Amino acid sequence: MKRTIMYAALVCMSAAVSAQSFSAGNLNYSLNLDKTEAKVVKSPFSGALKIPAKVTYGGKEYPVTTIGEMAFNGCTGITELSLPEGLTTIETYAFERCEGISTLTLPSTVKMIGGSAFYECSGLSELVIPEGVTTIADFAFYRCENLMSITLPESITTLGHNAFEDCSGLTSIKLPSGLKSIQPELFRGCTALTTVVIPEGVGTIGKFVFDKCFALRSVTFPSTLTGIHTEAFRTCTGLKELHCKMKAPIAIGTFHFAKADRNKCVIYVPKGCVNAYRSATGWSEFVKIVEE
Repeated sequence: MKRTIMYAALVCMSAAVSAQSFSAGNLNYSLNLDKTEAKVVKSPFSGALKIPAKVTYGGKEYPVTTIGEMAFNGCTGITELSLPEGLTTIETYAFERCEGISTLTLPSTVKMIGGSAFYECSGLSELVIPEGVTTIADFAFYRCENLMSITLPESITTLGHNAFEDCSGLTSIKLPSGLKSIQPELFRGCTALTTVVIPEGVGTIGKFVFDKCFALRSVTFPSTLTGIHTEAFRTCTGLKELHCKMKAPIAIGTFHFAKADRNKCVIYVPKGCVNAYRSATGWSEFVKIVEE
């Protein structure tokens, strides 16, 4: 519902006609309020798409810094995508359902990838996010089902909820150290994901983060972790090992790892902490608790 309301609002905003809107080549643009930068706006397109670094309007040249909301939404005929250095922002729904895009190279100047920006871009197989990007918003790469490899830079501080949900081809991912929390449903439905290391600095893991991650075998929890939502790992049937760096066991209940085989899944804990885990609610249900 939240996503539907946001989408409807953006449709209304995009319908407004700006006096500074213009076309150049096969693309449509608008200027920002102080007329110093250009944004690519709704532009039906098919074929190899190359966004220029600069565009000329009224005899003046403007840098292209933004791909606007819904700019290429539903353009299933786009076969290639080239983005210029100088681009800083990819807004909400910019390339939603552009199923023909198979590779994505982001320029080093990008800082923000908006909500649902590459939603259901099912042709994507590899994703390298450059250093400098700080935010990947909600649903950004939702249901990119053929995405097998994701490289995230250390500059990222925010990964929005559902950002990689249903990326069913993803087998592993290294999370950046700047994260403070793992947002709800971030990797829900990533059915091929096998190993996850939660970085130091993360305090909480949200609801349904790893729900339906049936192949997940190994999870490492940082010493900074203070809370795991009850349903974060609710259907993880394949868990074989949990590496806990927290010296004091955090509170969990019977349902935190409800589908894990407590007779086979090994809990690895810091030296001298075995007894604390064996006597802690939830953790004590696991038969094998050993020092790391």
